[in-house]
Amino acid sequence: MKYLIVILALFIFNTVTAQDQLFIGLYTKKESGKSYWCSDMVMEKKIVKSDAEAFQAKKEFLAAHSNESPIAKIAKNSHIILYEFQKPMLGFGCSVKVISWKELDNRSKGNIRTLINNENQRIQKEYKSSIKEIFDWQYTGNTLEDFSSKVDGIEFTLKVAKNETTGLITTLAVIKNPLKDKSAQFIFILDGVPDKKPHIIQPNSTSQINLGKSTSIGVKLQLIPAGAVPEQSYVDWIKEKIRLDIIQNRNKQNTGNTPIWGVRG
Repeated sequence: MKYLIVILALFIFNTVTAQDQLFIGLYTKKESGKSYWCSDMVMEKKIVKSDAEAFQAKKEFLAAHSNESPIAKIAKNSHIILYEFQKPMLGFGCSVKVISWKELDNRSKGNIRTLINNENQRIQKEYKSSIKEIFDWQYTGNTLEDFSSKVDGIEFTLKVAKNETTGLITTLAVIKNPLKDKSAQFIFILDGVPDKKPHIIQPNSTSQINLGKSTSIGVKLQLIPAGAVPEQSYVDWIKEKIRLDIIQNRNKQNTGNTPIWGVRG
């Protein structure tokens, strides 16, 4: 009977490096029939997953709007509220929409609502206008990664959320068995410790399993005839001391960001 061990090197702490950031781009769009000084500001925004992606988004935005007074902003590890208000343009006989923001670092003990209220009072006094909040974003400390691989036709997808502050990882496993005549029988190994009971996915079925928090995960897989029940040999196998050298020595091996699925017979 053949057993497979799939090693997910992706669960090494420092290889999950995605970190949500908010890219904000502001520019003044010239409107037909209006002076440039009477044109409203326009906003673009999107979530980016890394410093490199943020840098690229900023570079592309500034190039695309180079003649429209562009402003690029990256919010990271913070709480930011974007707002707009009407600003009279003295001497031009018009008012324009201005977009701005207030931001507070997550480590700060301040209150962003206080910043917004104070800013609203200032704008009411100076421009006889009031702010309108248009977007509220806060970095939560969680990043989400999906990793997938296929072993003997069984599809494993892991939805991984990591708390950047604590380093803890929460994982939801989605297992799909597209085979017509074989059931997938397996156990997960969490931080080197086998799960307490085997899981069985019947043919043409999909199951979701919450694996909780761990720093490394492996899985030992066996294909059995459809409808079969675990044999005693399988129960004994579960109780064996499972050597997960790649996981146990994770700090001495692969340090890249690419998931590595090792198979041992």
